Amino acid sequence: MKKQKDSFLIESMIKQVMLITSLSGFVTLLGSFVDGILIGRYLGSSCMSSFGLFNPFLLICVAVSSLFMSGGKIHASNYIGSGKMKEANGVFCIITATITIVSVLISIGMLVFSEPLAAALGASKDISMMQPLTDYIRGISFGMPAMMIMFCVTSYLQIDGENLKLIASMLIMVVVNITGDLLCIFVIKNGMFGMGLATSVSNICGALVVLSHFISKKSSFRFTLKDMPWKNLGSILYSGIPTVSQRIYSAVANYALNYIVLIVAGVIGGAAQSTRGNISALFLTLGASLGNATLMVGSLMYGEQDKQGLRNIQKKSISISLKITIVLTVIMFVFAEPITRLYMNGSDEASMNMAVQAIRMFSFALPFSSICDILAGYYQSVRQVRMANIVPLFEYLIIPVILAYVLGHTSLGAFGIWISYPIAEVLTLLIVTVIVVLTNSKRKRKALDFSLLDDDFGYPEEDIYSKRITNTDQCVEASVDSAGFCRKYTDDKRKIMLVSLAIEEMTRNIVQHGFGDKQNAVIDLKLIRDDDRFIIRIRDNCKPFNPKEYAQIHSSDSKENNIGIRLVFGMISDIDYFSVLKLNNMKITL
Repeated sequence: MKKQKDSFLIESMIKQVMLITSLSGFVTLLGSFVDGILIGRYLGSSCMSSFGLFNPFLLICVAVSSLFMSGGKIHASNYIGSGKMKEANGVFCIITATITIVSVLISIGMLVFSEPLAAALGASKDISMMQPLTDYIRGISFGMPAMMIMFCVTSYLQIDGENLKLIASMLIMVVVNITGDLLCIFVIKNGMFGMGLATSVSNICGALVVLSHFISKKSSFRFTLKDMPWKNLGSILYSGIPTVSQRIYSAVANYALNYIVLIVAGVIGGAAQSTRGNISALFLTLGASLGNATLMVGSLMYGEQDKQGLRNIQKKSISISLKITIVLTVIMFVFAEPITRLYMNGSDEASMNMAVQAIRMFSFALPFSSICDILAGYYQSVRQVRMANIVPLFEYLIIPVILAYVLGHTSLGAFGIWISYPIAEVLTLLIVTVIVVLTNSKRKRKALDFSLLDDDFGYPEEDIYSKRITNTDQCVEASVDSAGFCRKYTDDKRKIMLVSLAIEEMTRNIVQHGFGDKQNAVIDLKLIRDDDRFIIRIRDNCKPFNPKEYAQIHSSDSKENNIGIRLVFGMISDIDYFSVLKLNNMKITL
């Protein structure tokens, strides 16, 4: 039962991050999708080609942002898990300052070198594409800093649990972008420059909504030029390398696979590949969001040195993934033809049939792809950078490209390329399993222990007392049990009394003032022996309740009221409280 309830709080964190990341991904794809439709229909094929040529540069900018975003998220979450909010805020400040400088330099470079950049992206191959792409680069350059900064700071918005503000920013971006596109096409008629400018304005509007959180009283993060950990910048960026590598592997693989498809199946195959790529991006969003959720929640648990929590994250993420992606696989397979007709002209039956075949074969890759994303996110969160790089290297680049080339040049033809996607995912998981088994055999651990945590990581199980609490009676039980737990390690009666009193009073106050009518309200209590100290960790999913603020508010009340919590604060000074992902967290060290 305890294990089930512990995983309940972990599951709530994973689902929360997954949901907001998925919505953000879908909204972003929707904006890009509408841009493409309007440009293709009303500005002509040259402008549409120019729009596509800009994507590689956009991916580079996103990759740069990912380096700062991912590394910052890992280190900030580690600090938060350790109860070091000041250090976490320092990470936020240095990431925000650095990405601002980098993005402004990129924006200036785009304005000054717009024509050479357009030529380098391939527009010089056809003179009709040079001016549209140059104009688009100039228009979108104004919003590049807003896009890159917003990309980096949204993780801190999620940590604060401000999901509605993040969703609002994405919706505002889409509305502003579409409105601006329509004005530029039908009213102002300023072509690709206007389309780029509309995207810039939408990015700026979205960024203003997101950044407004960090000047509000609700924010746990404040930008300040003081106490920036510049000496840790290298370590922070190093932690984000796997995320950048994944994007680079994907970009190189897409280029190579497109080339192979054109050789094997010609223009028809290229159209099928393009259609499959657009449709699969929507279906892959949920799997990728689970990888992101695993990265964020895993980083928190790593900071807490919670070995069992990290193992639960793996299991729970994969369980959620299988439930979702199996359904998506069925939908993608069954409705492949009607979905394809949204993108392609049904009169070209050869292209239609090949695209449907490509989509149906890719659908089988979804469950395995999601598991690979989860493992990559997990290994990145626990600082296993080598493993975090190995997963996407094989999944996105080495195996699918080799398989597509080999199978595509057999009698299977294009079908061989389509089946290379699910086969690559399965082979990647097999390779990861082999590496895990070999690694564990050297350390004499369970063969299929995918956690790959160092033997000295965290606390031994015998040094941890855990209990789930759902009512006041269990608060008393936890108090009595914790006293017995402490007696195994110390004869200090005062310390034993303090531990027992702190647990009973703090958990009782949460039940009385936090539970309310909330269903599934639960407290996750852990008492940890750390050498000659005891650490009490209390996590709950109730309404925000900061015991420090509560004690201060009621400090002038009658001494007969709140005597328990007054006594705890009078005898214990090392108490930290922080709210992460809408969960209350308290750490008491004695």
